[in-house]
Amino acid sequence: MAFCDWSSDVCSSDLDAMDGDKGLPGELLASDRFEYSYATDTRREIVENWLDLGWHRGNVRAGLTLNSQAPGEEGGRRNEITHRWFEFTRDGATVRAGHFHGLFGRGLLFNAWQDRSLRIDTRLDGVMATVRRGNLAATVLSGTPSVSELDVRAADLEWSAWRQVVCGVSGITWHNSAGTGTEAVDREWAAAVRARQSLAQADWYVEIAARNRFSIDAFDYDAAADDPREGWALYGNLNLYRGPFTLSWEGSDYQDFELLSRADGVTSLNRPPALAREFMWTLLNRAPHTLNANDEKGHNLDLSWQAPNGVAVQASASRLRLHDGGTVYESVYLAAEKEKWGDFGVVAGLGFQDSEGLRQTLAAEVSWRRGNQRAWSFHAEHQHVRVGGGVGFDLGAYDQQWCKLEYSMPRWIFAAMLETNNKYGAQRSTNEDPGPYAAIQATRNLPNGATLNLWAGERQEGFLCAGGVCKFEPAFSGLEFFGTLRW
Repeated sequence: MAFCDWSSDVCSSDLDAMDGDKGLPGELLASDRFEYSYATDTRREIVENWLDLGWHRGNVRAGLTLNSQAPGEEGGRRNEITHRWFEFTRDGATVRAGHFHGLFGRGLLFNAWQDRSLRIDTRLDGVMATVRRGNLAATVLSGTPSVSELDVRAADLEWSAWRQVVCGVSGITWHNSAGTGTEAVDREWAAAVRARQSLAQADWYVEIAARNRFSIDAFDYDAAADDPREGWALYGNLNLYRGPFTLSWEGSDYQDFELLSRADGVTSLNRPPALAREFMWTLLNRAPHTLNANDEKGHNLDLSWQAPNGVAVQASASRLRLHDGGTVYESVYLAAEKEKWGDFGVVAGLGFQDSEGLRQTLAAEVSWRRGNQRAWSFHAEHQHVRVGGGVGFDLGAYDQQWCKLEYSMPRWIFAAMLETNNKYGAQRSTNEDPGPYAAIQATRNLPNGATLNLWAGERQEGFLCAGGVCKFEPAFSGLEFFGTLRW
């Protein structure tokens, strides 16, 4: 196990004290992520901790995660092992027993993943094996989601063919009869085929999938009796490269293709690509789009240009619709960045969105570097929102601003944030504070990627998103202390 002095970048290992390789116990790695918050208005505390332990020796690896909540974000209290696994690798073959995540293709069929900030963990508990031989790679798995007794089985085969073309085929099936009082094997299933190719000035990817669904799905409350529902998913991506230009296009069409919805109590076991972009700006992400794999189709186009004077320009546009033609999300975005302009750096963005109202956003950030290790930056955003409210009822418009002043130095980052708006009563959500919202934050960077963060102040409600999955964060006033430690 390695021990680090946080006042330096030097780490030492207790393995060095051992005599040669005799009795070598392997290497133990550990990381700990913790979160503490105290809300001043409700006097509520949240204490959560994730301790990850990993061990490996030669071809053998093992690990576990201990999750403690005292209480957690949802109010529960627990101290339990949420992940435990054992893995053996030899001659291009890997077998893992216990909990596992995984991905087939771009996730149309299978995408088990974890995001602790979003409280997402669609892990399976079972066995997964992968074998690689020459141009072939095969994966098979059998497991159970964390909140149900469904048995899930899946397989994926990928073949590197000619001219850098890679083809793949996947299948997944699960038994829906658990808990129904019958031994009948009514298996849901889905299958997909895909292909991709990388060339000197282009690459492309396409995947198409289909499914069949029975009404006894424990999570499908809307299905009619004995009503097998069919669904499909289609995704394509084309990238073109020419000198300083890069053009990227994505298209998708998803119909009734959410597989094992709420596999972890929150989201599904599959996660097709989401075409709505996540931005670097706070207000542009204030009303994001959540992927709907049961009824969504659309396109996204990105264009980037590296200008000769060191300016990088990016433009993007996306439109997502329902199958009946209704538009659910539209965005147009333009950004330009000059990373080095003497001692300064500048980035600016302009965005238009049709998402929970019409939103027009202007944002900019200016940074000033003092030498190689210290810098100031000022970040400001302004957004004009036309709320709407339905036919014959208009809630009008309002403006909101968000800004941040930041100072960074070796090992430390200090920041002050402020948000204001001019909403009137009917435009505010229930119990929404009129603001302004002010906060300060201090970050301590430690060796090996470890960090400590202290945040205090008020924060407006908003969303945390990753890959089309979003979590609503209510407004908060109080103190937060969080970070990650590594050994």
